[in-house]
Amino acid sequence: EISLSGLATLAIAFLPRCEPHRKELVYNAMGMLSAHTLYSTWKYYGGKNIPSLSEWWATSTIGDLMDKKTIMRGVKRASVILGLLSQGLLWGDYLKVSPGTKSALIGGSALVTGTAHFYLMELDFKWILQVRPFTFGIFPVCAAGALFAFKDAAK
Repeated sequence: EISLSGLATLAIAFLPRCEPHRKELVYNAMGMLSAHTLYSTWKYYGGKNIPSLSEWWATSTIGDLMDKKTIMRGVKRASVILGLLSQGLLWGDYLKVSPGTKSALIGGSALVTGTAHFYLMELDFKWILQVRPFTFGIFPVCAAGALFAFKDAAK
């Protein structure tokens, strides 16, 4: 599970004890998460989790979220949007698109949106998270990472 490894590595990068290694950890996380994005796009594009671009324009994500019959399609689309936002934040910081913005703020935001992406993508139609029990441990790790990232950004 390269995606969970990347998410966990990103979260750990913002823990206080890892500050001396933060840059390397974030870069490693970016590599894993980018590999996950490329593979998922190749494997699932045009399916139920990543609809083709023509389907995105045919119906509204917000409309899908409001309709009982299509809500899960809207959730999966929202998940894809959050995943792309998370990747965009990480790559934007790496490329210094907004040099005045603190990397900790961007990293914390990428961590929150990436965690939300994971959560929403793994929900089934009964609103049950379809992950192995050990995987639930990612949520407190991500919460701690985001907390410390935002705390660093506030300095």
